[in-house]
Amino acid sequence: MTTPFHAIRHTVETRMGELGVPPHVRDVALDHAPARGSGAGYDHYDYRAEVREAFEQWAARIEALVEPEGVRLLR
Repeated sequence: MTTPFHAIRHTVETRMGELGVPPHVRDVALDHAPARGSGAGYDHYDYRAEVREAFEQWAARIEALVEPEGVRLLR
């Protein structure tokens, strides 16, 4: 059974892919086990800057959904 939290992870993974975030950066961002086989054991770079950029892109996407361009919200 897929929990709501797990469903959100599926959505984030898929949508980050649509935004052009490379699979290895999505793996780090979502704390997945590396899918690169033995090569993953040799890569000690933390991809912090790339993960930050991926989440910035994700945040911008969510913001665009909440407050679409050209739509004025009344407050």
